[in-house]
Amino acid sequence: MSRVRAMFVYFFVLLGEAALIFMAKEPTTCTGTIYIMKITGGDQLDKVEKVRQLSHITVGVICLLACIGLLLMAIDLIGGKSKGLLKFAYLFMAVYNLIQVVACIYIFASTDLIRSSTQKANCLVYFISQVILLIVMCLYILRELGLMRFLDKLSTVLLLAIVGQIVSNGLLLRGSNIKESLIYGCITALPTLAIFVFEAFVLEASIRRNR
Repeated sequence: MSRVRAMFVYFFVLLGEAALIFMAKEPTTCTGTIYIMKITGGDQLDKVEKVRQLSHITVGVICLLACIGLLLMAIDLIGGKSKGLLKFAYLFMAVYNLIQVVACIYIFASTDLIRSSTQKANCLVYFISQVILLIVMCLYILRELGLMRFLDKLSTVLLLAIVGQIVSNGLLLRGSNIKESLIYGCITALPTLAIFVFEAFVLEASIRRNR
């Protein structure tokens, strides 16, 4: 698959996830959903159990498709072709992270959404992770524009932010059930994890060319 097709796959995957955020009735399905709760009528959430279950599955499928889309771009890049379209993939991810940051700020400003100190702590960790990811994506965009050197050291920072996202979002989703928390955390972190795998491919290809 060409870079153009892979980019469009990734674009529509993120577009579908954004649409899901607006349609889902489960506030813990995605952090961004909490931002929409007040608008769509959060008091009706308990009446749509089937929608909540379906939304969890849909989030997993959408994130998996995002992962596949980015891996296709990585495979295409290893072939030695131009990276001209990569800046758009990073831009989409940066916008996605920005939405999560705004949602977290809204949560902190609305004391009636999350009341327990544990949930607030998890949300804070998730907020910090998303801010770091947003900064990393912006740096990657600058790199693709030729304004910065190759950022191989950022992979470690990216991985740490992903771990924070998995743990914090998993606990927000499934509470004290550690097993389910890690599973749901990993599912929601798949698009960002795909970026990490993608960057590992880019770094390896660059090292091989310089030998």
